[in-house]
Amino acid sequence: MLKQILESHNKTAKNIEDELKILHTKIDGNYNDLNNKFLQLSSHFKALENQFASMPSTSKRPIGSLPRKSEQIPKSFVMLSSLLLLMRLS
Repeated sequence: MLKQILESHNKTAKNIEDELKILHTKIDGNYNDLNNKFLQLSSHFKALENQFASMPSTSKRPIGSLPRKSEQIPKSFVMLSSLLLLMRLS
């Protein structure tokens, strides 16, 4: 009887050992896949950084300014508009 218990115990231990080896192999494979994906993502990110760095800088103009020179409104037009507004308000 004791012999049967020991044999059963050995079979169970062997099965657990086999399952752990399979699990370990799967974990290693998943780690390698994730590591490769991370390396690819890192490579793409560095390429984007280099591409962004080579773009012309827009920091030459002050913050809040428009990208090109705006159209100048003649002073006489501003004066006339102001006068008309004042007349309308009176």
